[in-house]
Amino acid sequence: MPWPSVAEYEAPTAFFFSINTHSHLSMSSEELIAALAAELQAPELTLNAQGVCQFIIDDGMLINIEESKLEQRLHLYAEIAPVPAMERENFYASLLSAQLFGQEIGEGCSFGLDESSSSILLCRSFRCSGLEPEEFIDMVGEFINWAEHWHLKLSGREVENTEEESVLSAEAPQESYIRA
Repeated sequence: MPWPSVAEYEAPTAFFFSINTHSHLSMSSEELIAALAAELQAPELTLNAQGVCQFIIDDGMLINIEESKLEQRLHLYAEIAPVPAMERENFYASLLSAQLFGQEIGEGCSFGLDESSSSILLCRSFRCSGLEPEEFIDMVGEFINWAEHWHLKLSGREVENTEEESVLSAEAPQESYIRA
C-alpha cells in the first residue's frame, strides 16, 4: 500500500499523555540537599555562597554537589585519580572502554579531565525538577559507590569483585560489531 499524500493524511484526533501532579514537581536544589543532610544526619551540609556543597566520605574522598548557574540542575563530581605521567594513552583507553554503553560506570556518569589539577573526575548531572528526595539520595549513594570503585581501581588497589562483575568479565565470543 503506498503512503498517503499530504492532502490525504488525517491528523490524529486525540493525544494521550499524563502530567505528573506530584507535589515535588519543582524541588529546589536546597530542598534536595536538605533531604540528603537529614539522611546523613549532617545538618551542616548546605550550599555555600558559591552554590557548592562539599563533604568527605569515609576514605577521604571529597564529593562535590554544585548548582548550575544557567538552569535548575545539580552537578555531582569527585576527583578519582591524578592523570599519570606515563602511559596516558592506556589510562584514557581504560576510561573510555568502561564508559562505552555504561559497561563499568554508573547510570548518567561520565569521566572528565580537570586540566587545572591534572586529575580525572567522575561526574553526574541531573535536573532538580521532578526529582524526589529519595531518588536524589539514591543517586548520590550510587555515585559515591562508583567514585570509590574507580578511585580504588585507578590507584591500583584491589576492588571487591561481585558476581555481577565476574559475569561481565567472562570471556565472550568476539563479534564484528559493537553490542549495546
